Amino acid sequence: MTPTRTQSSAMNDLNDRAVTEVAAATLASIGTQVSLTADAAVGLGRAVAKLADQRVRERPWQVALAAASLGVLAGLLMRRR
Repeated sequence: MTPTRTQSSAMNDLNDRAVTEVAAATLASIGTQVSLTADAAVGLGRAVAKLADQRVRERPWQVALAAASLGVLAGLLMRRR
């Protein structure tokens, strides 16, 4: 027995709804994961910034020398091109 057009249309609607529900649930799950990852990244960034600030306050001349050295190195590498 082959399904009639009405039955076939009803089955397609049911399948469409099921796919929509699965897609919505998947997107919600991904959104939650992205939010958690972003929160973790922000927390890590704040910790790194706090540590960098602490190091600069403890040893300002070392940090200045390191920054100048990196600047000279970057300048030399860019000049080679």
